[in-house]
Amino acid sequence: MGVTALQLVTAVSVIANGGQLMKPFTIKEIRDKYGEIIKEFAPVMIRKVISLDTADRVKQILTGVIEEGTGKLAKIPDFTSAGKTGTAQKLEANGAYSHNKFMASFIGFAPAEDPVISIAVVIDEPHPYYFGGVVAAPVFKNVAGDVLRYLKTNPTQNEAMALNETNTVN
Repeated sequence: MGVTALQLVTAVSVIANGGQLMKPFTIKEIRDKYGEIIKEFAPVMIRKVISLDTADRVKQILTGVIEEGTGKLAKIPDFTSAGKTGTAQKLEANGAYSHNKFMASFIGFAPAEDPVISIAVVIDEPHPYYFGGVVAAPVFKNVAGDVLRYLKTNPTQNEAMALNETNTVN
C-alpha cells in the first residue's frame, strides 16, 4: 500500500544495475571550503536479487514504456531511457479509495544501455491531469536530461551519430 520514493528508485535501480541490489546513497563526496575531498562514498552491493537475463528483459520492457507506451513524454532527446508510469488513487479518511485525489509517478533510469542515474518523480494530487505518464513523465525527462548533460554523459553510438547529424552544418 505504501512505498517511499527512495524505495521506488532503489527497486528500479536493481534493473539498471543488472539485477544487483545496491545500497542507496545520494552524496558522492564531501569537500571542504578549499575543494579538497574529506570524505568519499562508493557504491556497495547488498546482494544479487535477479539474474542479468531477467534484468535485461525487464529493461527492454521499461524502454518500451518510453518508446511506445504510457511514458512517451519521458523520452529524453539524444538519450535512451527506461521507466514506468504510475497513477494511484489516494485513500480517504474513511479508508475508501478517492475518486478525485491521486498520486502520479514515474520511475526510470538513463541512459538505458549504460545507466548512470535513476530518478523517482512523485506528484501528490496533481490537477487538472493526474496520470503519471502525463504529469510525472515530463518532469523525469527534464530532470534526467539536465543531469545527463551536466554529467557530460556520453550518448550511445547511435545517439552520438544522431547528435552529429543534427549538429552538422552543410
